[in-house]
Amino acid sequence: MTKQELRIECLIEILDTVGISATLEQVEKISESFSLHLEMENELESYQYTGHKEECLKCKRLEDELKSANNTIKIYHNNVVKRRKTERVWIDGDTVMYEP
Repeated sequence: MTKQELRIECLIEILDTVGISATLEQVEKISESFSLHLEMENELESYQYTGHKEECLKCKRLEDELKSANNTIKIYHNNVVKRRKTERVWIDGDTVMYEP
């Protein structure tokens, strides 16, 4: 028994259980339409997850770049603190400032 035949048989039983009578031709059309709907729904879900994964990968890459940049800033900050023997270092515009 094919998948489509199984769906038609199942649909006939469901419709009979709820008291709806339909011809075999009507049941076949309903089954076909619903099968197409399910296929389209699955395709949409796969596209959504694909997009989501790509977005997550992009976010992860940007987070890694941000972490690297922050680490570089921290290293530079600590270097200025040691060289200038100060506790307070900040950036004002394009200039690194510190208190002696």
